[in-house]
Amino acid sequence: MVKRKIILSTLLLGLVPLSNAQQVLSPEPKNTVDVDKATETEGLYVGDSLICNDRTCYPKVFEADDEWRVVKPLQRLPGGLDIRINFDTKLKEARLLPAGVKPVKQEQREKEKKEEQLANEETATSAVEKISTSVSSITSETKMDTAESSTSSQKSLGSSASITKSQKEKSKETASALKENKKNELAISRDTDLAVNDSDVVAEDADISAKSMAVSTKSTQALAKDTDTAIKDTNIQPNDATDNYEFTKEFKVIRDIYNKKARLTNSEIKEIEAKLEELMEFTHDYKHGMKIITHEFELLKSISLSDKLPVSLRELSTRAITGCLRNNPPVLEFICVNHKEFPSELFQWLSTLQDKSIDVLNLYKTLIKRYISILDEILSSMPIYDMNTTDLESLTVIYESLDDPKIKTKVLELVSRFFSKHIEVITIESGDEPSIKKRNEQVVQDVQKWTDELATSIQDKNNDEMHIRKFFNGLYQIKSHFKNDIKVDNSFLNWLAKETELRKPNKEKSEEKDSDQDYFDSLLVSSRHLIFGNELAHNLKHDEL
Repeated sequence: MVKRKIILSTLLLGLVPLSNAQQVLSPEPKNTVDVDKATETEGLYVGDSLICNDRTCYPKVFEADDEWRVVKPLQRLPGGLDIRINFDTKLKEARLLPAGVKPVKQEQREKEKKEEQLANEETATSAVEKISTSVSSITSETKMDTAESSTSSQKSLGSSASITKSQKEKSKETASALKENKKNELAISRDTDLAVNDSDVVAEDADISAKSMAVSTKSTQALAKDTDTAIKDTNIQPNDATDNYEFTKEFKVIRDIYNKKARLTNSEIKEIEAKLEELMEFTHDYKHGMKIITHEFELLKSISLSDKLPVSLRELSTRAITGCLRNNPPVLEFICVNHKEFPSELFQWLSTLQDKSIDVLNLYKTLIKRYISILDEILSSMPIYDMNTTDLESLTVIYESLDDPKIKTKVLELVSRFFSKHIEVITIESGDEPSIKKRNEQVVQDVQKWTDELATSIQDKNNDEMHIRKFFNGLYQIKSHFKNDIKVDNSFLNWLAKETELRKPNKEKSEEKDSDQDYFDSLLVSSRHLIFGNELAHNLKHDEL
């Protein structure tokens, strides 16, 4: 029997390591959600209003209708939509809310508003009760003192026929106190916000506390509201730098050091840089970015444009502004409405580089890249910016002096955006030729240089759809308005001919295109003869003669 127990124990002990080994060797399940998400967003280019891949583009902001539509990768959902997950396709879908149905946020806000009103009413009622109780207590005590004084006076009259001078004064004080308390009771019945006399300290504190609670409740609710709705009023002004919010303490440290003296020590510069590095991750957040810009834009701009500070610190401050701007329309709107001078200040600083050496330009390379990115973002939101010949010259110097493909691409984007929007707006408003041409005929030569660069860059095989659209729109507007004053070379015309064949409508292909893609393809195809070629050939081809 003992022998059988030993054998059984040995078998059991031998099984334990095997079980552990199985647990260790069993592979951990992969997070397929993260893998799928990374695959969906791979190869996407996020622009100002579009998201593009190698094949097509779609709007960055989801366009909803009454039917369920799939939300594409990185698309931003506006408020007030009905959202669901389709269990068959595992995709997020959205549509407009049915008529009469309120968005969840709106219902929640109305509920919070009612709760706040009830809380304020209860607080005010409680304060009034405390005031009434305090005053009643004071009145009762005064009456008791009066009664005691009266009894004492009667006894004194029985025992003595005369009243001393001090007793008469005490009686007068008591009567005055009764009269004052009576006035207080009447005033409380008329106004619950009464601040009573110095003797009513308890009642006054209660009233102040009630008001403070009401103000605190309103402030908390205001902070909880979506930031994008807060700037819908075009008259919005930057908040005072002394207002408290999440990052008040950190920026106060930066501001105090920066304002302390004209020249900072190395340790002070390092301290500011450390603070900015800590805050950098919050600039990319939608709501935090808006709060930082509304409170700290003047400080960040001053540091960014100060020639007295080292480039490393200026670059950090500029990066903070760029982080707040990127993919954040409320921030763009805020700057365009409240700081219209900012693009001029950036161009003014860029103009100072025209006389600098190549070494100096390379020193400022990262800062220049940040400035151009900011200008590209802001000019995409501002209706019009009157770029002058000095601005074009500054961009020309940067483009020709710095051998950096990213900077060159950003400069071309900025120039093409200007020609795409600036000339178009002027034509619509004045019905005349572009004012840029009227100001100075020399500008035509500068425009020709940019035309050559755009026509060459658009042929790069590494361009995605977004850059092709930007560069082509710039060329299209330049050629449309300057006509024969501007020429394009044969290499561009050959590229355009190939693109025309690729983008022609093909009835045999069932591939769906969004409206923006279809419009751009039609524009490119029709422009081959109408804008960049022979208009007569276009008419003959379409039998319009």
